[in-house]
Amino acid sequence: MRALLGILLLVAAAAAATTFRLDGADPEGLVCVPLLREDTQAAVGTACVSIGPTAFNVSVTVTACMPVSVRVWVGLSQDAAPVQRLYPFKVTAPPCREKVWFLIPLSSLECDTLCDQLVWFSVRADIVCPASCELVPKACDESSMDCVSAWGNGCQFFSVHVLCDVQQDHCETAFAKGGASSTCFLDIGTLKANRWGWTNRLRAPPCSYSFVIWAGAGRCKTSSATAVGTLRVSYASGGTVTLQYVMSAGYGLQETHAYVGVNFLPLGQNGEPTVAPGQYPLSHESLGGALTDKFTVHDPSCTGQIYVIAHAVVCGGKLRGEPVEN
Repeated sequence: MRALLGILLLVAAAAAATTFRLDGADPEGLVCVPLLREDTQAAVGTACVSIGPTAFNVSVTVTACMPVSVRVWVGLSQDAAPVQRLYPFKVTAPPCREKVWFLIPLSSLECDTLCDQLVWFSVRADIVCPASCELVPKACDESSMDCVSAWGNGCQFFSVHVLCDVQQDHCETAFAKGGASSTCFLDIGTLKANRWGWTNRLRAPPCSYSFVIWAGAGRCKTSSATAVGTLRVSYASGGTVTLQYVMSAGYGLQETHAYVGVNFLPLGQNGEPTVAPGQYPLSHESLGGALTDKFTVHDPSCTGQIYVIAHAVVCGGKLRGEPVEN
């Protein structure tokens, strides 16, 4: 299950950035509860929790007396807590130190998502009140009459509510440009559509090319666009054409649409030439931020020069988020 959590986080990161926070946290992101003596309920310090991208940060500060050892358990249900001596996170406090820290991986909770989850903590500190911190024992046991226990929030458990802020990546239309020559859609006089992109000519086989995939190249101006990946094109004798999208770091594919054929442009549903990606004969939807995608076409009629159009919907943090057209 821990491996599954890692996979889910990796896929989500390709399309969105998730920031965790704790409900009711202070300006520094901390949720703090008092550390109370078990015998008198007197406050002897604080236990504080914050959350980062991959771990909970737990700090325990003893302001009255001195800590000997601190144990911490975290889980999604109080019923899952073991006996205190088996708590998985334990620190023996160095002499004269009033504060100890724990870094608890989020993956230790073994759940698919932490968003809107109530997470339970149990923090127990064994403390002593010696005349000098040098007299703090190395451990508390049944013979340590001066040791007392203190609990976060004065009881065995307290909870924090994890919230998520999801920042969707910007997405844009992208087209590949390359080959022996490329023609901007806007330069095709007979075409009525006011849409940017390129149809690319390939020489007779065998040949191979590496196209640049441009996002946000309005009016076909690559000077104001973002290069988001490469289209690897292979045209073999016998009419087999392979198109492979390979994205640059930080960008992912949501959709791909492509055309391969002997005509300058594909034909739309009305039988007229079209550049609308939604009408291209090759398409893959719901790619979920994939880093690669591939189309393979085998057409024996492709023996001479042919044309390729390769479109994608690409998402990434550096894109401006202009409208995606299909």
